[in-house]
Amino acid sequence: MLFTADHEDARNTLQKFIATEINPFVDEWEKAEQFPSHELFKKLGGLGFLGLNKPVEFGGQGLDYSYALMMAEELGAIHCGGVPMAIGVQTDMAT
Repeated sequence: MLFTADHEDARNTLQKFIATEINPFVDEWEKAEQFPSHELFKKLGGLGFLGLNKPVEFGGQGLDYSYALMMAEELGAIHCGGVPMAIGVQTDMAT
């Protein structure tokens, strides 16, 4: 699949978010056996990463599924399994 410049812009934003807002705290969250999901999801939503391929009239971005694929690829860079799984549940299973 060929991604566009828009895909790469979104990818870069998500990479920075993961590098600054998630990965530095993974060990702390693992030790506590919880993570600040409400705060994290609010930030992801503010960046437009919740509902990428959901219709605009329902609060999504209205983008095609290739954007969700790009996001799934980047979630693989998170240094644990539970946080990306929780994000995936919110972006795909719960919606």
